[in-house]
Amino acid sequence: MSRYSVEMNTKAEPQTEEAVLEAVNLNIYYGKFLAVSDASLKILRNQITAFIGPSGCGKSTLLRCFNRLNDLIETFHLKGQIYYQIKISTADGSIRF
Repeated sequence: MSRYSVEMNTKAEPQTEEAVLEAVNLNIYYGKFLAVSDASLKILRNQITAFIGPSGCGKSTLLRCFNRLNDLIETFHLKGQIYYQIKISTADGSIRF
């Protein structure tokens, strides 16, 4: 029988998150068809992020916005913002780009 030990870091660390990608209030369209509605998410540096959902819910459409593959589609347009590599300091509420 093997033994496992778990160590936990109980030291308080500053509340700073570094977002590699952030989507804010995205509405993604193909022509007049609204493919993704009001999506907001933050992908943090050094964290594993998975998009999980049923077929047709917009996972690939959102990923295609991040790598700009949708720009090749003539009828594509989006409303909202996508930010790349943002540092947010929650201690004072400031945002640094």
